[in-house]
Amino acid sequence: MDLILQFLQNQTLPADPAEARRVRYRSARYLIINSALYKRGFSLPYLRCLTQEEGHYVLREIHECICGNHSGTRSLAHKTIRQGYFWLSLHTDAQTFTQKCDKCQ
Repeated sequence: MDLILQFLQNQTLPADPAEARRVRYRSARYLIINSALYKRGFSLPYLRCLTQEEGHYVLREIHECICGNHSGTRSLAHKTIRQGYFWLSLHTDAQTFTQKCDKCQ
């Protein structure tokens, strides 16, 4: 995410040509609004990109507090997306989070 953010803000690419091509290709799906990075979805509203720490907080809030039904991995990830949040390891983080939850086991 940091490479995409740097490219969109400053037009700076990594030195590796393969990585630079990858960043240029992936950055077409992202945009910056009020200095925050958002991901464009095909049929979704803009999804705010979060850091790893912010993502864990959002998962905990959706899983335990706000919705409070201790949902499974897939439904937790989809609820997070419906709330308008995204990060690269969303699905794997949701899986590890639900596996560590004692009440869900």
